[in-house]
Amino acid sequence: GLLLAVEAFHRDGGGPVGVAALQRALTGLGSYLGTVGAGGRFAAVDWLGDDRLIAAGPDGTEVVSPDSGEVVARWDDSALVLRLDPADGALITHALVASADDVHAIVPSDDRTTVLVRPLSSGPSEPARRFDHDDDIDGIALSPGGTLLATIDEFDELRMYDVESGRRLWQKSAHPEETFGDLGAPGDVRPNLYYLDESGIDDFTTEKTHHRIVFSADGAELITQESLLRRWDAATGAQIGADVLLWRDRAHVDGLRIVSAPLVTYVGDRFGGDVVVHDQSGVTRVDLVTGEVLSTFAISEVADAYALAKIDTVRWRGGPTVWVLLTDGRILTVSVDDGAELAPPIDTQVSMASDLAISPSGRRAAVAGASGVGIFALDGSRVLARGLPRNDTQTGSITPDGRFVTQDYANGEEWFRAGQIYDVSGDFPESVSRPDDLLVQHSAGVGNAYKVVTREYGLRLLDLETREYLGPSLDISFTWSGQTATVDNRLLAAGTGSSGIVVYEVSTGREVATLDELGNSVASLSFNADGSRLAGASGRGDAMVWETDTWTVVDDDLGGAGRTVISLRYSPYDDLLVTVDAAGNLALRDATTHDVLRIMVGSGSPNIADGLFFFGNDRRYLVTAVDSAARLWDLESGVLIGDPFPNDRDNRVGGADGMPRFVTAVGGHRLIWELDVESWPALACRAAGRNLTREEWDVLGPNGGYSVTCDEWPPAPEGDAVVGSFERPDPPTLDPALEELGIQARDELIVLLESGDRSDAASLCDDWWSTLDQGVRALNDATVASRELRAVIDASRLCGGRSFDAALTNLIEIREGNVCGGYPSPCPQVR
Repeated sequence: GLLLAVEAFHRDGGGPVGVAALQRALTGLGSYLGTVGAGGRFAAVDWLGDDRLIAAGPDGTEVVSPDSGEVVARWDDSALVLRLDPADGALITHALVASADDVHAIVPSDDRTTVLVRPLSSGPSEPARRFDHDDDIDGIALSPGGTLLATIDEFDELRMYDVESGRRLWQKSAHPEETFGDLGAPGDVRPNLYYLDESGIDDFTTEKTHHRIVFSADGAELITQESLLRRWDAATGAQIGADVLLWRDRAHVDGLRIVSAPLVTYVGDRFGGDVVVHDQSGVTRVDLVTGEVLSTFAISEVADAYALAKIDTVRWRGGPTVWVLLTDGRILTVSVDDGAELAPPIDTQVSMASDLAISPSGRRAAVAGASGVGIFALDGSRVLARGLPRNDTQTGSITPDGRFVTQDYANGEEWFRAGQIYDVSGDFPESVSRPDDLLVQHSAGVGNAYKVVTREYGLRLLDLETREYLGPSLDISFTWSGQTATVDNRLLAAGTGSSGIVVYEVSTGREVATLDELGNSVASLSFNADGSRLAGASGRGDAMVWETDTWTVVDDDLGGAGRTVISLRYSPYDDLLVTVDAAGNLALRDATTHDVLRIMVGSGSPNIADGLFFFGNDRRYLVTAVDSAARLWDLESGVLIGDPFPNDRDNRVGGADGMPRFVTAVGGHRLIWELDVESWPALACRAAGRNLTREEWDVLGPNGGYSVTCDEWPPAPEGDAVVGSFERPDPPTLDPALEELGIQARDELIVLLESGDRSDAASLCDDWWSTLDQGVRALNDATVASRELRAVIDASRLCGGRSFDAALTNLIEIREGNVCGGYPSPCPQVR
């Protein structure tokens, strides 16, 4: 969509049709900021500061700029990607990759017993250092400084190496436990099966297929995990402290604590003495020193065993927020204490999303997948807008130079609550102190001047650069409607509500003029660019214009000829006056004669507010606030462009004349929109991260032969694909004898269960369980279970529940023809 919009913009010559296409495409992106490494298959990603990313996968490793998409370095070694496939649509991937400081390590896909380590400064042809293991490696980690490498293999042998010398420092068996009985668990903790009775506890295995191991922030400790967390001294290999048993609450079952199944449980990020751990459906935070479980919760959307989405990755930066990547590509932002949602989910739409990384600033997330790495904003930002914390405010404004943003509370309950001023000129917004007596503020004049209302109901102009007032307080205790200032901040006019319009000299506070021709009700005021004229509208429909040198009325019929005026604004270019009538029609008028030049096509909403902001260079635009939504208009053609810019209904749109900036608010963020229309094609190309493929061009693109849309990206090769994949192996064939055994087992189990004979049913399961389990594990590598193998699935389900109630529940579903909640796949909860 982005690339087609760029094509439309170029073919329309930058006209309103092409601008509208780009506006719709860019404002519709939500949190999506762009893609790097488009077309590459990546299963791991990490941030190297806020300005670099490293991504690795089957197609190699790249260091890339998240802002420009430039590839800084690349190595072709294919990284090993491990898969956990519950065969219900949730493919969980884990790449054997680690990064730290200026060092990167991978386990290559063609040799699982080797780790390749190289400095990020090395060239693509320079050989990597090799670290060999005796058996297949399941997990690796680099210390924060990149000086130590830890590895663990499929038989739980843990090794520590010095990266520089290649010397092995120590090795040991990290997790010799094999069964639940070896764990020494408290009596109220049970293995992670649906409702496991006492007779089945010994069958619970602690063996792990994928390991994630983590260094402490100072590199002094290493954490390993199966069903127990263990801390190791990185220098000596000595265990530190006691074992920490991993458990969490069972979803939907009060008072039942389950030990985390090692098959699908991973240790995550560590800060201080705390670490987060997750499985397919829940998150636990553990105090490593005391062994106390500080918080444990299920992610409600994935806690159901039949849910198609599972937890793939959890990230935590030590604060109150945890970010969760689901296997369907959504990012959840939740509380580390109870799992409560802190922000709306982000639907990344990354194909086969496989890893999540949070930038050091916490402002952006990177998601690796089978078609590149997607970059997403966590601070409310968009491709066309920067985000700020909104702090429940209802109004916002911005200076014309774009440096300062203010926001205040405009409802009656919080009228006297102090708002905020932010300096947004740098990479990160900085809070600016404000006078204690300042109450409400909206932009006026130019540069950094703001008109403000104090707690004593005085009207003043504030210089945000110096935080000093530009003159004495002006007494407007009676009202403060329709204030406006001249461009040079010399004069300020305000409606009084009882004495017409009063014009003040800002520097002295002297009353220059009192204008009562509009009566006491004044809704809108505007000085022209050179301050020679003042236009005003009463809100009842009548409006007029004064000359400021004599304060005489030069036009008292703006609202004449049946065309009422309730709001108005001079353009900063001194050539136009825009008026809004009671029906919401926007009229462009000559700034001198006030003749109507055109009525804006598409206007006519009675809810256009006093939010009219001009900007543009060669082509000029107007932003209006309509029904709390900001709309963009092309002044040359007089047409509405694109869709409304996002804005909550309880927030007032704020802007400043002359510059392409205005502010809205969405949810918990205030958005600063930068509408430099000429830059939109480049922004769209950057966000797309590639050119159209030849197939896309043939199906969706313009007429004519293939051509490059974005010069910064290479043309698509012949026979290209848009989306890659981490291929599953070919489905294995199943011995016909096992099919017959499944049918026999299912039929016999159904008879025993329906008769209530639990003992014989359990005995039958014990006799056949291992054989049936082999069949289910084989099916787990298949995309869809075939009809002939349903009996094996049904039999394994009847045995897998290991309780009479659970078996009967499964029996009812099987009798009704439902397999795993209606999905034709094996049941992950009974593996």
